[in-house]
Formats: sequence, structure tokens, C-alpha cells
Amino acid sequence: QLYRAVVDLGRALPDIPSDLDNPVWVLLGNDRRFATAVLALVSRGIPFVPLDAAASAKKLLLTFSATDRPLIMATRKLQDALADDLEDVEWLVYEDFEKPDFGDNDLASTKLRDDICQVLTSGTTGIPNRVRYTAKMLSHDVVVRSNALKFAPSDVFAQWLSGTSLPLMTLFLALLNGARICCRNIRGSERAPLGQWIRDQDISILRLTPSLLRVIASESLSAEQVQKVRLVSSGGEPLFRSDLERFNALFADGTVLLNHLSATEYRVACQFLMPRGFDAVPERIPVGYPLPGYSIWLLTEAGDEVADGEPGEIVIRSHYVSPGYFDSCLLYTSDAADEHRDV
Repeated sequence: QLYRAVVDLGRALPDIPSDLDNPVWVLLGNDRRFATAVLALVSRGIPFVPLDAAASAKKLLLTFSATDRPLIMATRKLQDALADDLEDVEWLVYEDFEKPDFGDNDLASTKLRDDICQVLTSGTTGIPNRVRYTAKMLSHDVVVRSNALKFAPSDVFAQWLSGTSLPLMTLFLALLNGARICCRNIRGSERAPLGQWIRDQDISILRLTPSLLRVIASESLSAEQVQKVRLVSSGGEPLFRSDLERFNALFADGTVLLNHLSATEYRVACQFLMPRGFDAVPERIPVGYPLPGYSIWLLTEAGDEVADGEPGEIVIRSHYVSPGYFDSCLLYTSDAADEHRDV
């Protein structure tokens, strides 16, 4: 059904220039439409930027501030809600193209471009940066983590969020392994009860932040509700020993907790696996060891490696990091990092 929907939508979309300067901004919720739209745009070789459908008009205006008449794909309901605030934009209304056998674009002749999409950073330092994602970067991330974590067609991934790199990579990790993906909106009234939903959907892979892990642990779930979960992947925030204690109390033997080092610019570079019952960790749990394809240094301002126990700047070298931001060719920012740059 997903394949048919992707083919239909890909053929129905109008001719959109394959232009990195003017991607399609995907403003869809955390459901099948997000997955269908992303895969349809990839099949057409059209760059895109996923957005959070719950973002305010003020935040969207800030995101679009450097873009001339952005092209936004959204539902009719979202368009109606935002049209008065977002005036100088063009709309692709999802429902207008969600029709079988509509359109005649030839997907088979589309050549997959190097840059697949752009993903927004958090914007904590100002206007969010648009990070370029290439086919090489995405495929390496999927292959390395699939091999390390033994993803299989029998797995069921929980999809919690929309508009960030996490749900985008969850989508690719699941579907490229033949696994199932289940979407869930955790905002507002749809948040409860999570335990029942995890059990009913046979979730085996939970990818979440430590904050969401704490929410799940606070809901007094039964062991039966999470008995099929085999991996809890935590990221986006520091993970503490108290979080490991919550994990050990809630999940069954054989379940593994994963902590990792990642960023929008380089995906997952390190990971640390802790089987249920493991407790030999400091207060702040480490991010582990580099994955294949990554080399990591901790350097001083002068470019020398720091002594044990001393702080420094993290430098990551890999063929599989993003090639840069939309409006810049570089990801490193200091002269000290130059000799360690991506080759």
C-alpha cells in the first residue's frame, strides 16, 4: 500500500525544479502522509526539508526568512490555519495529489541526485541552518547501524516526532530493512496511554530522547506491555545513571539500552550499548566508541590532542558527514580542525 501511494503521489506531483536553493518544505504531521511525501520526493529527485507540523507561524516565518516564496507541502487543514500568517508562499496541498492514477511523470527515468534533502538544525544559535543530506551519507548511516543493531524485517519501529532528522532516519532505517514503522503523536491528549499502544503495535525498537524515556517510565507500565521491546535507543540529550536505573526496572532481560553521539551534520558517530542489568557507569553515561567510517579527536584550541580528563573541541573525520550547510561549503569552524577535516 505504501509503495502504491508513493508511486501515485510521485507521478501526480507537478514538475518541480530540482533546485537546492528552493526545496519543497514538507509540513505534514507524524503519519503515513509524511512517509509517503518524503519517499515520493526522493523518487522524483526533488530536494526537500522536513518541518514540524506543530511549529508556530512565527517560527516558520523565521525559518523561511532567507527563502524567496517557499514552496510548502501541507494538508488543506494546515494551509487554512496558516494562510493568513504565511502570505508570500506557494502551497502544494497534499489532498490535491492524493489520487490514484493521476499524473504521468516517469519515475523510472529519474536519476537519484547526490543531495537528497536538507534538514534543519535546532536553531538555538539563531535562524536554523539547512544541513545538506546526501545519498552516501544516508545509506552509510543505515548500513552501519543496521549491521551493528541487527535490524530485521520482524522489527517494529516507533515513530514519535515529525519535522526533524530523527523521524526521517527512523523512516529509512525501518523501510530499508523491510521492517514496520508505527507513527504516534505524543503531544496533548494523544500521548496516553503509551504502554497500551506499545503493546498493541508489537513495538520492538524505541528511538526516543531521555526525557521521553522518563515519561514512559513514570506511567507505571507493566512488564507485559513492553515485553517485545528489544532496543531502546536514546539520543538528543544527556543520559544519566538514573535513566539506566529506570530502564533496568522497566524492561525485560535481553533488552538493550543504547546511548550515542549524533548531530544533524554527521548522524551517529559513536554508540554505547548497555544490556538490561548493566550498571557499571558514571553519573553521566558515556556515548561510547566510534562506528565504522568515523574517526574522532578531542583537541585543544591549538589543535593538539587533549590530556586525559581535560575538555576540548570534538573533531569528527569521515567520508560520510554532510558536505555542508545550504549556504556554506564548510562544517568545521576552527583552524585547529583543518588537518582533521573530511576527505
